[in-house]
Amino acid sequence: MANASPQTVPQGLARSAQALAAAKMEIATDCWLELVAYPAGTARSLWLKTASGWKNHDDPTPNVEAAVMEACKNDNYEIRVWFDGSKVVGLVVNSK
Repeated sequence: MANASPQTVPQGLARSAQALAAAKMEIATDCWLELVAYPAGTARSLWLKTASGWKNHDDPTPNVEAAVMEACKNDNYEIRVWFDGSKVVGLVVNSK
């Protein structure tokens, strides 16, 4: 078998993995969704309250909005938030 060259992770994915590895994770205890961006000219945000304060996820997809809002009103779900500062870099909704 010939020597295989080492596999590399695509550059964009490597940056995402590094950002997630450097992020902190906490459980969200509350959330709210901006229906209209405020202030004007900024992205709409999904806001998640964690033990260390409010974190925002800019321009969430409709699927993310629906999953998070359903989890916020249902105690059978948990919202895990990975963040860097106040910016959300990872988000998972799972059953308890």
